[in-house]
Amino acid sequence: MEVGDQLPWLHDVTDDHGRPLDWRDTRRNRIVFFTHPGACAGCSSHARDLVALRAHLSRWDGDLWLVGDTADDVMPEADDVIRVTGDTDHLLRQRCGLSADDARVAVADRWGQIWQTAVADDRHTLVAPADVLETIKFIAIQCPECETLDQPAGDWSSVR
Repeated sequence: MEVGDQLPWLHDVTDDHGRPLDWRDTRRNRIVFFTHPGACAGCSSHARDLVALRAHLSRWDGDLWLVGDTADDVMPEADDVIRVTGDTDHLLRQRCGLSADDARVAVADRWGQIWQTAVADDRHTLVAPADVLETIKFIAIQCPECETLDQPAGDWSSVR
């Protein structure tokens, strides 16, 4: 799950209410946050910060996807947030090229191409939510008819 990669085709993923999801066919930009397994305080805090952006995300055709093993991993529950739970066997993480212990934020466009990504470091530092929102805005204003689309920029390691 690196910059320029496509989100894998996942047709058997469900949200925390059991509804099937197809995250490559949303026609919306998205932030995907894979939380650490278990009730991780750092991930919960970062998830709350991202959830606080949801009103701004919708203006820029953005969705927030919180992905974890259990509902406790992807707290908090909120409207307009897609919670993906039940990955206790870590198959979803494996399909995305992540280890069972990774916490990662990725921003993908409406076609599933990843534009930015960040992995939590030893101090559980992840990219600031404001930077995530700026990436969503940037992706949203790209014009596919101009044929001069910018390319994914890279990771956020320089903003830490």
